[in-house]
Amino acid sequence: LHRLIRRQRQMCIRDRVLNGVLGLVFPPLFRTLRLLPLAGLALATAVAALLEMVLLMVWLRRRLGSVEWVGLGRTAGRVLLSASGMGLVLALWREWGPQHVLWQAGGGVLLGAATYGSLALLLGVEPVRDALWAGWRRLRHEA
Repeated sequence: LHRLIRRQRQMCIRDRVLNGVLGLVFPPLFRTLRLLPLAGLALATAVAALLEMVLLMVWLRRRLGSVEWVGLGRTAGRVLLSASGMGLVLALWREWGPQHVLWQAGGGVLLGAATYGSLALLLGVEPVRDALWAGWRRLRHEA
């Protein structure tokens, strides 16, 4: 148990360091390219998460011996399609939506969550479906 806790701590530290370094590199680069610096920060977070996922998959394969790559690939593809659709909708919202920052932010969060959730459900992303059903059941039992 001690080795697993130590390994988890090491992975967490590595993830934070990687995210921090990329977070220091990408926003200035985006500003230099005349792009939105916050997009660079978002990309830094996404790249750090992607690299951490790859490292975790390698670690899992070593520990378990085999991983169901086909199923993971299908799910990852569906998640990528859902996220791409969300990104497109949010880019259109940013361009053509209200220009007040609070409307942009609040509406963007709601619109992004609704778009991603809807696309993920339509494409059959099981973890999203399971999470929504669990939340729905919890709300029904508390009401």
